[in-house]
Amino acid sequence: MKKIFTLLVAVMAFVFAANAQNFTVYFGMDMSNYTDPISPFGIRVAGDFVPRGASVNGTAMQAWSPSDTTGTLTNLGNNKWGIAITFPDSVLGQTLTFKFVNGNNWGMNEGAATLASCGIDDGFGGYNRQYLLEGTAYLTYCWNECTRCDGSDAVSAASVKSNSVTLNKIYPNPFSGSTRIDLNVVQSGGLKVRVYNILGQPVATLFDGFAGAGSLSLNWDGTTQTGELAREGAYLIRVEMGQNATTHRVLLNR
Repeated sequence: MKKIFTLLVAVMAFVFAANAQNFTVYFGMDMSNYTDPISPFGIRVAGDFVPRGASVNGTAMQAWSPSDTTGTLTNLGNNKWGIAITFPDSVLGQTLTFKFVNGNNWGMNEGAATLASCGIDDGFGGYNRQYLLEGTAYLTYCWNECTRCDGSDAVSAASVKSNSVTLNKIYPNPFSGSTRIDLNVVQSGGLKVRVYNILGQPVATLFDGFAGAGSLSLNWDGTTQTGELAREGAYLIRVEMGQNATTHRVLLNR
């Protein structure tokens, strides 16, 4: 009986893991304005990744550890660096606190007063960055700045704090007939809600126009813009308002 129970627990754990859904946040760092040499250990990111269940290519990240090689960004050339970090859907709506590091130890890390408007005091005379985890996103940062190196807005805590629209729920997910997207429009303005496939190709437009402040519910019936049935699989619902954009994963079952 004990062996059967152990086997049952293992099977249940496997099924749960198989059904678990994740989302990926792509962190980009533009070092164009950085004048010091780049460490041979590269640019890394460290933060409260452990309680957020973060991983890179299946390897769990460590907490606040610049020596953790898992947090090493890839050199993309032209002073650009990047890393794709995966999170479980269970941490959606939580705030991630982190900072970038030049090398594998503290001392050559971000934390200048220029981050005060988009970060939080780290208790050591510097500042950490913060980001609200709302689904798949592509973030671009400039070292020790709240905007991109070209001066445009970054999708960082600075924009998160002034988000004009937030996602409350996508239900059901997975879905077979239709799914409802519940949004909260904090500040009225132009809103676009589109569906993309996992290749980034547009599938359907759910909303494109002016949205007043308040609750807004949209439905996607699993059809394309031309009225055809979308294929079974994963899709991305992208919500755009002003400089802010978030992407959320849904699974269509036929």
